[in-house]
Amino acid sequence: MAERDFQQSTYRPTSASDRSVKKLFEDAAANEQILRRYQEFELRMLSAESFEELLAILLISSREFFRLRAVELWLYDSQGLLAELVPAKFADRSGVQLLVSERTLARLYLDEPKVRLLSIDDVDPLPVLKDRDVRSAALLPLYRKGSFVGSLHFGAVEAQRFSSSKSTDFISHMASIIAVCIENALSQEHLRRLSVLDTLTKVKNRRGFHDALDKEISRAQRNGESLSLLFVDLDHFKAVNDNYGHLTGDRVLKTVAEFFKGVLRRVDHVCRYGGEEFALILPSCDDQLAIEIAERLRQEACAIEVAVHNEDRDTHDTVSVSLSIGVCSWRAERRIDPSAAAEIATLLIARSDQGVYKSKEDGRNRVSYMPFSAS
Repeated sequence: MAERDFQQSTYRPTSASDRSVKKLFEDAAANEQILRRYQEFELRMLSAESFEELLAILLISSREFFRLRAVELWLYDSQGLLAELVPAKFADRSGVQLLVSERTLARLYLDEPKVRLLSIDDVDPLPVLKDRDVRSAALLPLYRKGSFVGSLHFGAVEAQRFSSSKSTDFISHMASIIAVCIENALSQEHLRRLSVLDTLTKVKNRRGFHDALDKEISRAQRNGESLSLLFVDLDHFKAVNDNYGHLTGDRVLKTVAEFFKGVLRRVDHVCRYGGEEFALILPSCDDQLAIEIAERLRQEACAIEVAVHNEDRDTHDTVSVSLSIGVCSWRAERRIDPSAAAEIATLLIARSDQGVYKSKEDGRNRVSYMPFSAS
């Protein structure tokens, strides 16, 4: 009897209470689902094996993952070191902007590195994602060890998607993870670049050349494009070292490397193959264009003059430059296996090198094209 009375007297919530409890459970379930999505995205970032892969996750995958109209990444680059680390496909309007002043980021966050949610109902125009047709934005400060790494901006078409009334707990945590991922990826990329960089000329070394050539062969094969390789040898370089010393020879090599970087495209690869020989990898470049580029390099290099001081005679001289160039081009026409790709690289190198020898045999300061063939 007592048990029955207890059951009868048990509190039964009203319909309003039912709705309140149901709403709490629904909110908890929704938050758990959101948390899982954020965690899934964070795991993707943490598993990125390169800076380029991390950028692809942040700028491309995130748009679909979070249903965004646009994504933008600002990176703080006070020393101008990141320009060569950011792949061309992500530069400028594709999503990445480099900032030389940390003050720009401080102003964006009102001197407090906390997530900002902005709607055009509150701020019009938005200070980020210019001309991206977005009506609200989430600004994620990428902040590490007391300074900015950068800023990531998510844009949505809905004005209330990122309104100031929304919670920022999940997105703030993700901003911290992103800052760590970017910092680690950049550190690894710098170390990797140093391992493939020629310390004298600051262009790719021989290892970097082989890495770049393998990558461009794979890219050309995927896209069915042409790829050209130029081997370039400085004429009479031994005489420069003998007459003016190795320090002058080093200055000539650095000057020529800078000349190549200034004339060629950003997607091209300038490499020091060894000694006074350079290798230039030209993606999406057929044989006719490669010959034209090689001829332009040869002609313009003749105008290079490196000032030197002849201590024995106490006179000021100039060292001129001329180039002997070998050119070979290959066009991908069908899918190839890795072993065939290695053979293509070997043949491109061999034929371009043969072109250099032909140019020297024919009198130096000239361009020789060698067809891509084993014959």
